[in-house]
Amino acid sequence: MIGEIIILFTIISTSFLYGVIVGNYELFPFAILSKCKNYIGIFANLIRPTDRKEVSYPNIEKVSKDPELSVHFIDVGDKKGDCFLININDGKAVLVDAGRESHGPGLCEYINKMGVNEIDLLLLTHYHGDHYGGIQDIVGEFKIKKVLLPKYWLDSEEHHKEAVMNELKGISSELVEINSNYEIGMDAQLEIIGPQKKYTGDFYTGNENSTVCRLNHDLLTVLFMGDATEISEMDILDSEVDIESNILKVGHHGYPGTTSIQFIEEVNPSEAVITTQGKYSKCRKKIIDRLNYFTDADCYLTNKSGTIVVKAFEESSYEIITSDD
Repeated sequence: MIGEIIILFTIISTSFLYGVIVGNYELFPFAILSKCKNYIGIFANLIRPTDRKEVSYPNIEKVSKDPELSVHFIDVGDKKGDCFLININDGKAVLVDAGRESHGPGLCEYINKMGVNEIDLLLLTHYHGDHYGGIQDIVGEFKIKKVLLPKYWLDSEEHHKEAVMNELKGISSELVEINSNYEIGMDAQLEIIGPQKKYTGDFYTGNENSTVCRLNHDLLTVLFMGDATEISEMDILDSEVDIESNILKVGHHGYPGTTSIQFIEEVNPSEAVITTQGKYSKCRKKIIDRLNYFTDADCYLTNKSGTIVVKAFEESSYEIITSDD
């Protein structure tokens, strides 16, 4: 315990001094910031453990009024994590990420309540536990026709990859192809936009290798950033791929080192969603202010709005329903 306290103090001191030198605390080295965040979380839970909060539900009657398609940004519970359900009117269902292991039962219950019996496509953005942890429950509950796995990962994540592959035995799976489109029904596609290259080395945390994908439909476009960082964003911009979208799922839960000004201007979203349990709110406020200033985007946070559902209809523009409604 004493050793961990000394390490924590050293990391915080180094990060603070770095911020003083460069004059911008959002420019902390990613590896230092990640380690600092992990240690802070460990000690915070020791001092004040959090109670399990179940998945939150929007008004089921409002959600089920036959949209052409709907996108559910699921409020997974007390700890941050990503799980998004794309529900298409012809009965097709797509899942992007699977939350944490502790989120699995609540996610299965939510997906069932949305009338989904099987999942046509499951995409895992990267091998971090808050994005793939619930897969055991989801595989046990639903028939999954196909799984798309990350194109790239760090050597240090190999054991996470093996754990996922063990859960997927007997299920068709393949690595995503960057710059490809996957048909998901009713003229909707998942376009794989990034990462544009593999990021490897001690400097990287694995977030940079997150699969970035866009839901493309005549009625709605949604850009899912996984945990992608500004480094990934810059390479996507350099590729000159079209990333303009109605809705942006902000990368890495709104932590520093994501959602650069240039990237925001290219995406030009009308709405943005941040999956968060509410920690590190000062850092997140900077990104929200940035989005508000450069795009006038309305920002929805899962810790405040609960589950956020976007419904698109043939006869009108999309509408947004939250658990608060």
